[in-house]
Amino acid sequence: MTVICGCSNVQIDATILTQLDFFLWGYVKDKVYSQEIESSEHLKSRITQAIGSIDAATLFNVWKNLHIRINCVVRQEGGHIEQLTF
Repeated sequence: MTVICGCSNVQIDATILTQLDFFLWGYVKDKVYSQEIESSEHLKSRITQAIGSIDAATLFNVWKNLHIRINCVVRQEGGHIEQLTF
């Protein structure tokens, strides 16, 4: 898949999921399916509401967590790191 960032093409392997992907999927899934889905329109509405409910403090904590993980990888010089839990 090619994603255009500014004026350059960047190749991205769409099969690689990041910590941010897992956070977003888990958060949205919990919010969306907290009540029974009645139709595809209802599902779309719940997804939109879930994405819209992510506030600045939550995003800050996600980035802070990612920064900690990146620092661990740098300290290991790109080598294996144990599963980190926060």
